[in-house]
Amino acid sequence: MSIDQILGDAARGLAADLVPPEVDLGAVHRGARARRRRTQAVVAAAVLATVTTGALLVDGRPDSTPQPVVPVPTPTSTPTPTPTPTPAKDEETAWTPDAQSARDVVLDERARASATGVAAGAPDTRLAIWAAGGRTGVAVTTDAYRTTTYVSVPGLQVGSHQVLSPRDDLFLLSHVNHTDEWLVGADGTVRSVDRVRGEVLPQDERLWFQCAVGGGWRSTWCALDPDSATAYVWPDAWDGSAVHPGSGATPWGANPEPRSVGGTGRLEVWWGSGDEREVRTLATAQFGDYVLDCPADVMALWSVSGPGEGVDIHSSSDGGATWQVTSYAAPTADQWWKVRCAPDGSFVAVDSERGTVLWRAARGDAAFRQVLAAPGVAASIGGADVRTVDGRVVASGEGVAAISEDAGSTWTRVEDWR
Repeated sequence: MSIDQILGDAARGLAADLVPPEVDLGAVHRGARARRRRTQAVVAAAVLATVTTGALLVDGRPDSTPQPVVPVPTPTSTPTPTPTPTPAKDEETAWTPDAQSARDVVLDERARASATGVAAGAPDTRLAIWAAGGRTGVAVTTDAYRTTTYVSVPGLQVGSHQVLSPRDDLFLLSHVNHTDEWLVGADGTVRSVDRVRGEVLPQDERLWFQCAVGGGWRSTWCALDPDSATAYVWPDAWDGSAVHPGSGATPWGANPEPRSVGGTGRLEVWWGSGDEREVRTLATAQFGDYVLDCPADVMALWSVSGPGEGVDIHSSSDGGATWQVTSYAAPTADQWWKVRCAPDGSFVAVDSERGTVLWRAARGDAAFRQVLAAPGVAASIGGADVRTVDGRVVASGEGVAAISEDAGSTWTRVEDWR
């Protein structure tokens, strides 16, 4: 069974068990009045053709000054300005229901950040999906949460959406098992992403993302056009490929569908497409998968023969003609590991189920060593990941993210998410 399947099944099981609590509306209103005395907030209500749904609310900390959001008038009419009365001290502010709901979820003392994302080129620009009592709310910031925009995004499922940053002012929320994507701007704008079939090659590497396809247990590759909020799904030849079509490499991957390491007891590699596809067994294994973010001319996969055993990295730089194996001690490696190539040729692994725990092995090392540990809570739903973006290695998970400027050797943690 692939990691995509395991995480998807776990997330759906947890979502089925979540039951929204009864809400004391009086307490909510009293809490809103108390919070209003401590913070400043302004509601945005801009209607754009590409905005499908969602609501936002900007909340500043006491020492911050949020910039006001000016409503956009309807083009077909000219509204007549009317005086705006000054609210009485205890008068309720007219939040939109969705934005108020998102804010309540984020600030709920029971809430936890089920997924986080940080812009690689602007670390103060962040997004977190918060969950409490079966509800979700999104908190976005451009100043490390000195001010916060609260956003309601339809259909978010706890533990089922990954957060990517295709631009430093934009986040992509992509469901790991379904065809469901949303764009959330740093200003709180929410847009639904339309999917179409097409071989579009984006100019920016960050616009490629692995996207789920119906009926398959492996993801395929999508190219994002952020201006039109469109994801272009590439042909079936790229289903399950470890490299995207813009890399210039031949598609290749681990264990051709529907086979898996867990089901067959062996790690297989495939490359090519159609009648030219080749398949080779690399190792007898209990765990294993492909290694992502490697150079275009390198195919790399990892395998573990059994619990507590070391990790073998299988690599080829001549199109699969020959393979080399490098072994590393790694006592915790199992089906929850994801492994990536770092910019300097080392390997960075993330334990995706037990919080956000990172391991690194450089060339010449005998073992993976732990370089970051942010254990999850008892009810953790996993989903941590690590990626290379513009030369930086970015890790994100439940309630924490981290950025490395030196190929994963040292990390700067990001822990403020509301």
